[in-house]
Amino acid sequence: MQSVFSNSGVVVLVALFIGSYVYLKDPTHAATIFHSALLKFDTNPPKTKRFSSESLIVQEVERIEWAPHLTFNKEMTSMREPTILTNTVVSQWPAIKKWPEPGYLSEKQSMQMLKDVQVGPHHTFGFIDNNTALAKTQHPGITLIPNYRMVNMSMHDFWQLSRDPKDQYYYWYGKVPQELKEDVSPNEGIWRTKIDQQEFGLFMWLTSRDVRPPIHYDMDHNFYVHVSGTKRFVLFPPWEWKNLHTFPRIHPKWHKAQSDFEFPDLEVTPRYSQAKAYEAVLNPGDILYIPPYWWHHVQSVTPCISMASWSQSGVYQEMKKLYARKIQFEKISDPEERKAGMRAYIEILVSRLYPKEEVKKFHQDLLTRFYPIRSLFTSLPSWTDPKFCNFQEIYPTSHFEDRFEEDVSYAVEKLNQCQGLDVDQNWEDVKAIRELELIDFIEIISSEILGAENVFAFFSKCFQV
Repeated sequence: MQSVFSNSGVVVLVALFIGSYVYLKDPTHAATIFHSALLKFDTNPPKTKRFSSESLIVQEVERIEWAPHLTFNKEMTSMREPTILTNTVVSQWPAIKKWPEPGYLSEKQSMQMLKDVQVGPHHTFGFIDNNTALAKTQHPGITLIPNYRMVNMSMHDFWQLSRDPKDQYYYWYGKVPQELKEDVSPNEGIWRTKIDQQEFGLFMWLTSRDVRPPIHYDMDHNFYVHVSGTKRFVLFPPWEWKNLHTFPRIHPKWHKAQSDFEFPDLEVTPRYSQAKAYEAVLNPGDILYIPPYWWHHVQSVTPCISMASWSQSGVYQEMKKLYARKIQFEKISDPEERKAGMRAYIEILVSRLYPKEEVKKFHQDLLTRFYPIRSLFTSLPSWTDPKFCNFQEIYPTSHFEDRFEEDVSYAVEKLNQCQGLDVDQNWEDVKAIRELELIDFIEIISSEILGAENVFAFFSKCFQV
């Protein structure tokens, strides 16, 4: 029997043998008792079964057969839920038949050489934003180097290598060139407005087998057109952000989840097991409508060609106005009073948006974004400084209330209206999107006053609600 004993296990078993021998004065009988105990002693307890993200999937995304002559953008965006459409005008595009053909795309002048192909040994590719507040601190615990390299390669080589990857994965995206526009026409219906069509254009993705971007969200409406291969989406509603332990807005990986879909670790992201997800498997000619802020994990089951069109949700445009406004506490010259003013502004703003009994939960949910990476902050002076929050004793919230009334009212207006005037503020997705934008906003303004490295201590220690 091969066993690995803990020290305590060895002590217990040896004591049992010695005790049996002393009591019975019979080594043979003592050995029998020892062997019996050894068989019952669980020296190799069964390994805990690793949690699987597949258990989070509660249902498949609805699949609706459409008709090529019917429009669908307004109908889908008003439903506010992911939907797969088949038999739309897209299914009749020449691209569905031509692009998968060997050599077709390689022969196009605009596609012969692909720039900035992402190549790496790991199949998860994720953009890193080096302009965020935490990235600028150059904290040694934050990775700013992506896990892939960028290379230029011919379309011919891309297809050859993506089908025979040899421990490398390949991922490329870019705008659909003018030379291929006839292959994806008519296409006016995959944008909400002409402005969206002109501003965003149509993007295409080429991926080798098993490429998987991390769980993330996009701010805008997305009609995702699948051209060739098989692609799988697992989607999470906007309100699941708490269970996904999303990265803070000030982190280089903001708008992504810290929960790893493939290798979830519930010790790091404990709330992940409570998330609920939906599955969508796409075949050539399918359209997947992804509403704004729906988190999604994507897997290219086979080498794939896909396209995406985005249409504005309106959130970015409205929140941009809020970020541009100079708030009263920013004008305060005394550093301690400015900190206290910023804290008071946040406290008043949150109290306007949440009933008193929900404020504590809001702060707890905010901290779920920092929990998996808290070790980045708990070794810093702000975490151990007992006087870090003293400014609020000198300048209580009541000191600022009248001065901040106009700023708070403006923020409430923008947060409530950023998704449009025609939405119901009580819809679950509307509330979740507003909450995400609020948390992003207060993270950014607090990092500007305190420094990004002190934000976790600020929310943990200075908001004892």
